[in-house]
Amino acid sequence: MAPASKKPAAVQAEVALLHSLKNCLVNLPASLVSVLVNANAVAQNVVVELTYRQASPDSTATPNGAKSVQRSVFLGWTGMQAQRKPAPVVGRDGIAGSRGTPVGREQDLAVVELDATFGRLLGLADGQKVHTMARG
Repeated sequence: MAPASKKPAAVQAEVALLHSLKNCLVNLPASLVSVLVNANAVAQNVVVELTYRQASPDSTATPNGAKSVQRSVFLGWTGMQAQRKPAPVVGRDGIAGSRGTPVGREQDLAVVELDATFGRLLGLADGQKVHTMARG
């Protein structure tokens, strides 16, 4: 009998395109890596799903007239954590600390790193927001 599937871990993340990866695998944000490591997931057994919006070409109008289409791709995990990216000091809600967040507490943005050539082939851009889900 197959083992019961575990609920996948998910997070909103920002894409970072790297020229140094040279493969079709992704480095995951620290929050997902810690969940996978605590679950004793083997990197080769982890499936990562990236869901994102991609601008639709003018020649292919969608039935509902939307300017973008949702894409979903499945990738493997390198077993590595993406480098941390500090959140901007000034965001949509003003300066950090002015809306109830402690000023001294540094926050990191969740980042998914993948090869630049592969990312562009998928239609991803550096800094693009994606929904990242990992199951191990």
